[in-house]
Amino acid sequence: MYCSDPDCSHLLAEADLAAGCCQNCYDMLDATQIEVLRKEIGIAKYAPPEITIPDKNEEAIALPEFEMCPSCSADLMDQSLSEWRQGAPCPICQEPSPHQNATDSTQVTLAGEKWAGPNMLSFILNSGPNIGASFSLPIGVDLGRNNLLQVLAIPGYESKRGYLSGEHFKLHVSKESGIVSIEDLGSRNGTYINGVKIVGPIPEDLNYGDVLNLHDLSFSLSAQSSPFLRITHKPSRVVIEHPLFDAPLRLHLGRHTSDGGREAWFRMAQTEFVGNSDALAALETISRRHLFLEFERKENQISVSIWNEVDKISFGVQGVEKLFSTGPSVFEHLIDPNEHKSMVFTHGKNVFEVEYFPVRT
Repeated sequence: MYCSDPDCSHLLAEADLAAGCCQNCYDMLDATQIEVLRKEIGIAKYAPPEITIPDKNEEAIALPEFEMCPSCSADLMDQSLSEWRQGAPCPICQEPSPHQNATDSTQVTLAGEKWAGPNMLSFILNSGPNIGASFSLPIGVDLGRNNLLQVLAIPGYESKRGYLSGEHFKLHVSKESGIVSIEDLGSRNGTYINGVKIVGPIPEDLNYGDVLNLHDLSFSLSAQSSPFLRITHKPSRVVIEHPLFDAPLRLHLGRHTSDGGREAWFRMAQTEFVGNSDALAALETISRRHLFLEFERKENQISVSIWNEVDKISFGVQGVEKLFSTGPSVFEHLIDPNEHKSMVFTHGKNVFEVEYFPVRT
């Protein structure tokens, strides 16, 4: 095959094919010329080799059981973990085990779940198939995905764990006020309190009833003292807890806060219902400002005041035998401070259970 330029007439060969042009006059070869030249020279068109990927039927590697020492942050496993849980000191730093004297007030259980010990804080998971689970995290150490494996190890959290950094956040507690604060450690996907991103290195306060988000995983503080209140939105199973101190405690079972933001329980329920249009529509039937409850200690009783915003559809109430009016639209109910009490509030498909616990047992 010769070059198509009449002034050249160069006999094309392998070098011309490799360059894609005539090496005498540098006239470019078109696709047809290249194909014809390949056939004349006997060079087949290049094709990548076929690769067969072997089938692998290996079982998933099981995560080893471990627990982190709150003093030195070492991950204890196997025999060391077993001895530590029986009260032996940490084999790394020799600090006392928080499992020591497990019957005292620093280590009790609720429905089989571990409660916070010294230098630990208890949280409630409000996301995914393990929603409602309680777990403890150490104060003052770098925390990340490995510290949450105790509640995120079951199926359903595989993709969510990938959004957590190895060193994601840190817990702080003020010795003077007892206020809890969260510090983000430069995590890739962010740390949020009530939808507001934390920008380090200054910690941000986390209050009871707030929602802590690590990407799209939701958590709330569990009450660290007794007596306390637990509020459960039954359709989403979202739980928040509040310790009951001497000052009156007001709860709002509506969608928005007084400044127009979303209430933490509503924010968590919305996240749980993503992709479920019927559940989201039912959630929206609750008004922005709707039902209020106020708990207050009065001598040897606890008073519960209940009222609706004006012109809002009232919630149905169960578990409140005697309500008496204290004003045009406010009703009061008295609770024995030494007895567990459950009240159920119903609005369409939305059901809230509000429980009073005298002690955590």
